[in-house]
Amino acid sequence: MVMNLDGELRGNLNGLLVLMASLFCWCLATVLARYKLDLPGSMTTPIELFSGGALQLIVSLSLQEQMKPMQTPALLGWFYLVLASIVGFTCYNIVFKRLRPALASSFAYVNPVVALILGATLGGETISLYALIGVGVVILGVLFISVAQQRTTGY
Repeated sequence: MVMNLDGELRGNLNGLLVLMASLFCWCLATVLARYKLDLPGSMTTPIELFSGGALQLIVSLSLQEQMKPMQTPALLGWFYLVLASIVGFTCYNIVFKRLRPALASSFAYVNPVVALILGATLGGETISLYALIGVGVVILGVLFISVAQQRTTGY
């Protein structure tokens, strides 16, 4: 998170603070949704998406962002993003209700590995030795979480 500006070894304090705040909000909402909210599974996703959209609207209005006409590729990308978000959040909520939070949130560790593989196969990017070591660490971490889940629940 410190190297969040153009992939260079320098940081942007505002960007870092926004990343930290979003991480805190995600964790807080995940814990509250599991233990405090008694909503049917089909209601959790719309509430999450509406809340996120409302917060983004507030931020964009406070920054006085200008809405510009969207080109067709951008509009198609927007529809794809909305559909993928609905499917992704629904799957996350189903998994989160059935597994421990540590295992349910392990997708956050696996996503960069998937992105690395897609970048190498589809984008022709090169994978460094350090990246491969990082992939190994991530896979081992997720395996440790899975083994702990099996020992505590039996499945």
